[in-house]
Amino acid sequence: MLNRRSRPLPTSTLMTLTPSTAGLAVINEGMTWEDRIEARVENINVLCDAVQREILLLGSELAACKWSGEYIIDSVWDDDDDDARSWREWLKRRAFKLTSAGSEIKIDADKAAALMAWASCTATIAEANAEREIPLPFPASPSQLEPYLGGLQRVDDWQPENWPEQKAAIGKPFETEPPYAAEQPEFLRKWEAVFNQLEPAKRLDKQGAPKPPTRQASRDYIAKEKQMLTPNIEAPTLNVGQQPSTAERMAAAATQRAQPKAPPKKSKAELEEERFQYELEANARKYRMQLLSLQQSSEALEALIKTLLVTHGADYLDAMRDLDLGAYSVTEDVDLLRKSVTVLQSCYRLATEEYIAPEPVKVEVPAIDV
Repeated sequence: MLNRRSRPLPTSTLMTLTPSTAGLAVINEGMTWEDRIEARVENINVLCDAVQREILLLGSELAACKWSGEYIIDSVWDDDDDDARSWREWLKRRAFKLTSAGSEIKIDADKAAALMAWASCTATIAEANAEREIPLPFPASPSQLEPYLGGLQRVDDWQPENWPEQKAAIGKPFETEPPYAAEQPEFLRKWEAVFNQLEPAKRLDKQGAPKPPTRQASRDYIAKEKQMLTPNIEAPTLNVGQQPSTAERMAAAATQRAQPKAPPKKSKAELEEERFQYELEANARKYRMQLLSLQQSSEALEALIKTLLVTHGADYLDAMRDLDLGAYSVTEDVDLLRKSVTVLQSCYRLATEEYIAPEPVKVEVPAIDV
């Protein structure tokens, strides 16, 4: 076995991470791989008993440990260990537990992924807010990002460089998923869209700072968006030529993290314009969903009638009309179809022709002699 304790880190892969939180070990350029992973494990254990800002730092520490490959040479492994030294197995052996609100949460691969995504997305929002007049809210916890995790972009052409010795079982080459990309335009677009769907009065907390969307609000928006998009077309989750979201970037966003400043107070006219815009967007979404429902229902009805005719012949519809099925009877199907066509023609005229408001009805009230 190679003795790596005297071997310093290659200069090209050094990442100096100096969190401002007291009690964290500083990881710098002069450390060997063994010293580095020892310090990293110590930091992760410290941050497992932490408040929100430190939990963000925990995500950055986990990211640094995973994508630098430090965990591969951790002392937790046996020298004669034949199992692949995977990230999932390392977390299992280390058995980190996050202490929050008096309870302990085991940090497995899924929890670690959520923490790393939270740290990465917080950094993305912090950088976007620097260019925005009206800031976006930060996610208050990893759970609020759960609906977005499947669509976060990763760096497709990323390759581990100058890692420590890669140990893996025979026939099991070492593999790891690429890191999250620093740029997340799709996430920012959806995060902002969900935030903007909140009523203007509910977008700010008592201190006037933006409130993050709830997990359910994000789930509902993403589900509706998928429903409206062409099937089998998904937002890309892999990018070529992107820069990865580094641990330093995440740590900087965590240590400097503060609630976004409250937007400036708005005039009455600005508030009216905001309410108008909110109502305009809400009605546009409602209109789109009604159109989508109409299209899907009509196409499904057409497909059903065609299937019945092709499979059973023209007399089959007449046979169904003779059935007495109460509320499910189709004896008046032709009349219902005719009425539907009439309603659709009216919708088409309303949507395409100039609308002329009807004259108000004047009601004359006769004088009553008392």
